[in-house]
Amino acid sequence: MAQVPDEFSAFRAAYPGHSIITELNEKSVSVELSSSGAIRIREKDYNSKYILTENASLYSASKEYFNPRAVMESFRAYTRVPQGKGFRDYPAKDLVKGTEIDDGLFYDDTYTYSFNYPAVARGTRLISESETVMDDPYFPVIFNFGDAIPTHKSRLTLTLPPSVKISYRMYGIDTSMVQFTSEKKGKQVIYRWEATQTPALAGDEFSPGIRYYIPHVLIHISEIHSKDRVDPVMGTIADLFKWHKTNVGRLRTETDPAIRILSDSLTAHLQRDEEKAEAVFRWVQHNIRYIAIEDGDNGFVPREAGTVLKNRYGDCKDKSNLLKAMLGSAGLNAGLAWIGTRDLPYRYSDFPSIANDNHMICIWWKEPDKPVFLDGTTQYHTIGQIPAFIQGKECLAETVDHEFQLLEVPVESADLNIIQDSLFLSFRQGRLTGSGTMRVTGENKAQFTGLFKRAEKSRYYELMMRIKPFVSNKFIASDISINESNSTSQPFMLAYHLDLPDYAVTHGDNIYLNMHTERILQNYRVKNKRLTPFMNESCFSRKSTAILEIPEDMKVVSLPENSSFHHPDFGFNIQYYKDRSRIIMLSEITVNLLLIEGGTLAEFNEMIDNLKKAYLNSIVLNKI
Repeated sequence: MAQVPDEFSAFRAAYPGHSIITELNEKSVSVELSSSGAIRIREKDYNSKYILTENASLYSASKEYFNPRAVMESFRAYTRVPQGKGFRDYPAKDLVKGTEIDDGLFYDDTYTYSFNYPAVARGTRLISESETVMDDPYFPVIFNFGDAIPTHKSRLTLTLPPSVKISYRMYGIDTSMVQFTSEKKGKQVIYRWEATQTPALAGDEFSPGIRYYIPHVLIHISEIHSKDRVDPVMGTIADLFKWHKTNVGRLRTETDPAIRILSDSLTAHLQRDEEKAEAVFRWVQHNIRYIAIEDGDNGFVPREAGTVLKNRYGDCKDKSNLLKAMLGSAGLNAGLAWIGTRDLPYRYSDFPSIANDNHMICIWWKEPDKPVFLDGTTQYHTIGQIPAFIQGKECLAETVDHEFQLLEVPVESADLNIIQDSLFLSFRQGRLTGSGTMRVTGENKAQFTGLFKRAEKSRYYELMMRIKPFVSNKFIASDISINESNSTSQPFMLAYHLDLPDYAVTHGDNIYLNMHTERILQNYRVKNKRLTPFMNESCFSRKSTAILEIPEDMKVVSLPENSSFHHPDFGFNIQYYKDRSRIIMLSEITVNLLLIEGGTLAEFNEMIDNLKKAYLNSIVLNKI
């Protein structure tokens, strides 16, 4: 009995303020190679969490994820409860096997076990154990040395024969906490990665995906050596492309007659290749519904283009394969391309891995050296416009001659993604009213068009609150309207009336009125010890012109000083001036980076501090 309180006290002292920790997270992987060259990979996982709070019921529900290619040999989950001089194990309840689909994933037929731990209380352990077997050497081993809660100890052990070679790479903000050792023991080589007392690593506002900052390792079998040859597995980019090509090689090469007829009808009257590509791209965007439905190998293999056309739905792979077939039928060179969204920090040139890609697009080779990136999952992006969620990423592209090429997806600069606000304001009896218009281009245009055109007018107010960070929750918007033009060259336009009651502050004879009716990045909290990078949804420029009619019975006592911050990649500029009977405020905020980290993050935080101070500045009016 004495052991339990001592152990509890030790954990409470080591991890103050935490109600749960991971006591031990361990994975043991053994690779066996038969005399015939067949490979067998066995993984044993053990995870034990320790409860440090009385209010522990919220930790009872749990879920474990498993590779769809792996065969489950055993799974066990239980609560270990201190009793007398020892412990008693209570098996988990309501164990349910299921499949989880994420419509943003390239392969997402991951299966899960959901269950509930019984008797969860202070001092108990929540333990899960599993053992899986897989005969596919191409899948990586991925192991995290941390989580959103503290991890007391984590350990990965890999045991394999010397003839099986591996490649690996560490990722995360601080991988120095992970200790690596290797040894040869008998006829086996043993690799170990261990970490102790990893702190809780949780995301902040505007953080990227967890894999950007959680220390973790990616491991691949790179080669298998025998007496007379070396068999490559997954050690180079060429190996990765060969594996992907093997998957899509199961598709038929002949063009479906229905695809040929459709492509001809869309492009027969067009002369220029650009017009033909745009017609095909636009048709797939608007006529093939995006639905992620995975089943076994369909996680990696697109459905036949003819089947997608007939069904009128598909996922990213299906729409890309249909685009390739239709473009080819129209006489244009096209290929598939594998890519990772910005949720993943990986690059093919750093470490070739299946883990690098969770998305597929189509490449139209306008010229042998001029690729045009086509993402059929979008609906309102124009041809040549690249969705923000893949900008800056590498893609593994299929070339005209069926080889591969690594392509860097461009990042669209802030001057292509502009929101221009124009506000005309009046101030009467403490109430700020007026009208406003938004002119939107680039990435935000595609997003806003999708939001509003798919919504009933009764939802416009709700959407308005999502896209404009207004300063007061008393804000009232009315008469909201959008432009109905279907032209891809026209900006998205939104008009509205605004009403802000009780907005001004009166002190003596002076009235203080803040002209910043909306405040960009106001929810970003500057932390001096922030560990995670700042992930920007897209590079942007936010411009605003606010014009206030000076009330006839008032005079201007003072205007705020102009303020600015300049950095090569971000900054702001706010100016005030009086023009006859009007006060004009010009504001521009620009962020021209997608990921802000390292020393640049400190400078970005400085800009935010200065911007928030500028937001507090008010004009001062006085009754005549």
